Amino acid sequence: MTFTCIIIDDDPGTIEQLTEYISLIPELSLLKGFTNPMLAVEEINRSVDPLDFLFTDIEMPEISGIEVAKQVGNKIKSLILVSSHLKYAVEGYDLSAKQFLPKPFNFKKFELVVNNLIANIIKERPFLWIKVGKKNEFMKTDIDQIVAFEGASNYIKIHTIDKTVITYGKIYEFEKLLEQYSGFIRINKSFIISEAYIQKIESNMVHLTKNIQVKVGATFKKSFSLRLEEITRTKII
Repeated sequence: MTFTCIIIDDDPGTIEQLTEYISLIPELSLLKGFTNPMLAVEEINRSVDPLDFLFTDIEMPEISGIEVAKQVGNKIKSLILVSSHLKYAVEGYDLSAKQFLPKPFNFKKFELVVNNLIANIIKERPFLWIKVGKKNEFMKTDIDQIVAFEGASNYIKIHTIDKTVITYGKIYEFEKLLEQYSGFIRINKSFIISEAYIQKIESNMVHLTKNIQVKVGATFKKSFSLRLEEITRTKII
């Protein structure tokens, strides 16, 4: 599993240091480093997919890291505040900051913060047990890795980021099960899709990750349109 990251710090040296450390942890993928926090805010808010980790300095010109976090809070999953002033750690908790990385730091401190964060995320991630094969074999499947559910007679194809799993069941049974999780919507008789993996919408055709293309069914057009309006209030598709 890979976690996307962005760094915001007006000190290029800190960005260089964090960039090096991120490259040493296979689970992390750095998208970009910003010395200008306003540009970072614009880019994060333009992104369709939420960001996994945001490393941000607190004391910066124009806008503080605290204010940055408030402006992009709905687009980031985990906030890591970086500062030489421990007093900001308390304020960070009001922002639901996952970790506080005090300056100066070395790789050992950075690795400890990141590993604790990843461990907590993995522990908290919702999942399904999917029955596979003719025997009573079950496979643990993380909800946030599922791109789409495809119904075919008495079978369901579960398309995830790295594989497709086939199990017994009806599409309406999975639709009922998924009511407890946000981000899934049924768009025709055979498909339930994850909003997180929508790449493009052209007329009635929805393009998903893994080159999956699904047509919006006539019965589901209204509900999909209403949901699309909600999504586009905070996302650009």
